[in-house]
Amino acid sequence: MSEKNDATEIEAIVDRLIQDNPGRVIEAFRKPSLHAWFVVQAMREAQGKAKPAELQEIVKRKLAEA
Repeated sequence: MSEKNDATEIEAIVDRLIQDNPGRVIEAFRKPSLHAWFVVQAMREAQGKAKPAELQEIVKRKLAEA
């Protein structure tokens, strides 16, 4: 596996979180501040090694596509 700040790996983590938490996705559409939940969960899975700004952009984009 590549290093944790690799965008492809981070996107895979976010995709998995979105797939595993459809209720949270619906909540995030209603209340965009809940995007932070996905950022925190992805940061945990990346063991804190993801770039926060990049991670936030990926979460925002992926949730918009969901």
